[in-house]
Amino acid sequence: MSDVQSRGDSKLTLRPLLSEDRFEAIAAHGELLLEDFHFLLDFDPENDWDQYLQNLDEQSLGTNLMQGQVPATFLVAVIGSRISARVSIRHCLNEYLNGTGGGHIGYAVRPEFRRQGIATDVLKRSLNIAAELGISRALLTCDAENISSRRVIEKNGGIFENSAIHNRDGRLKHRFWIETVQD
Repeated sequence: MSDVQSRGDSKLTLRPLLSEDRFEAIAAHGELLLEDFHFLLDFDPENDWDQYLQNLDEQSLGTNLMQGQVPATFLVAVIGSRISARVSIRHCLNEYLNGTGGGHIGYAVRPEFRRQGIATDVLKRSLNIAAELGISRALLTCDAENISSRRVIEKNGGIFENSAIHNRDGRLKHRFWIETVQD
């Protein structure tokens, strides 16, 4: 078994963030901010970490949602003791998410863990979770220039629908649909 398969299949675990993940998760957040991307969603470093975790738990239950939020499950991909990636599985879509705002599933991989099959595995597992949540077709979006993300989506069965300009950042986004339940 190659390293990619080993990392992407058997050693990767998807789980919620824990209190003890604080420093590594914040480090991952800082790494992705350098690329103008958020690893931790709706994260404010001025706020208490345990309160942030509580907010994520509430969002997964659909309670105490902030304006514009939908119920969503936020998980991290862990290899050994290292956080390698994260995923947000949105239980439903609002107008923004249904357009170019990210769709049902949004993921991010830390730079040192890229090109190892992790994103493909995280998305595959996330589609199974989406199916368990009753989502039969999942919408995913990616920046038009993000060829790697497009490949991950297509490897998981993504069918290109169209492209549109994102109303917040002006970037061209590609939209894909993936059947979560296979016959």
